[in-house]
Amino acid sequence: MTDDEIDTSDIPECDDEFFAKAELRMPNDKHSVLLSIDEETYEWFAEQGPDFRFRMNAALKIYADAHR
Repeated sequence: MTDDEIDTSDIPECDDEFFAKAELRMPNDKHSVLLSIDEETYEWFAEQGPDFRFRMNAALKIYADAHR
């Protein structure tokens, strides 16, 4: 499936107000682990800047919080 084939008609647009209210939630305690991820995912996060490991951690935290 390509991006163009995905129906996003029921998802509201993220406007300036959405991003003004958004906040990056960073966890306090950390554990060092060895994690295998696919190369494409790693490269995408690495392209986001030198703090990409923090962003990866934040993404995992947000996902975990949403599924609790």
